[in-house]
Amino acid sequence: MTMQNLGLILATLYPNADPLVDYRVQDDGAGPYIAYWNEQALGPQPDTATLQAAEAAAVAAAEAIQARRETDLTEEQQAKIDAQIQSDLNMTPAEVNSTVDSVFAGFTAGQRTFLKRLVRMVLASARKVLR
Repeated sequence: MTMQNLGLILATLYPNADPLVDYRVQDDGAGPYIAYWNEQALGPQPDTATLQAAEAAAVAAAEAIQARRETDLTEEQQAKIDAQIQSDLNMTPAEVNSTVDSVFAGFTAGQRTFLKRLVRMVLASARKVLR
């Protein structure tokens, strides 16, 4: 174990502990270590074997939480996205032109013309698929 995940491991092993009160992980340049441990609140300080055994589970749990945060949408957020997609699908050619002109104002006229055609083609294809 590299101990780079020490704080994460302790947070997983002791979910009710306060890392500012019950323990402190410190790194003075040689890697993280437990600089303070409140044995009264947490019991004996875990040894290296215990920390190593818990590392994979702690990392996996943290990655699962992060993945959920990145993919979970509330119903309200999903409804807003769905409404925006529906609105975009119903854009008129004039609205496409206006949107492309404002979003890509720094592009040349030729580039904007290409993008307008591309957006209209994508919208037409999406309409066929989604309706």
